Amino acid sequence: MASKPSMDRRPCGSILSSEKQERFEILSHLTIVDNRAGADEAIIRFARSEQTNPLANFPHGGYRGVVPFVNEEQSPLRNQLFKCSIIELSASTVTVSLRSRQFNDQIFQDYTWWNLEHDLMDNSFTAQYRGLYDLASSSTHKRRLLLGVTAPAMPLELSPKQ
Repeated sequence: MASKPSMDRRPCGSILSSEKQERFEILSHLTIVDNRAGADEAIIRFARSEQTNPLANFPHGGYRGVVPFVNEEQSPLRNQLFKCSIIELSASTVTVSLRSRQFNDQIFQDYTWWNLEHDLMDNSFTAQYRGLYDLASSSTHKRRLLLGVTAPAMPLELSPKQ
């Protein structure tokens, strides 16, 4: 039986939180203790609860997603996802910096529990755009070769024996 990969490559919120708990890929059941989502520097500090997995793998930085927690069966994709980065992590709290200021913070008052998850979609899109940029900025010959317009050939400066 094949083992599961250590990190699922599906987007944030696309698998059930119980699966993510087993893989240590989610900080669940967080409660908001300081909400500055409407400030110029949008920051939220969460308190961990008894249900928060202390072994979850969440280093500082990187892209994350914060979503309201409703129940184990409901997909987080049914709620709003807030992109963020971890700026402080302790045994009792997690502080995140939201990627954009929130002008309507009612959602933060509507939900008691929150989940913090890895967000791999953002990294995937960044890699795709970098690849497109590399292609667009390459020489005409290389672009034609990569796009299959020009057939591969032996460089003129090399003989077949080299």
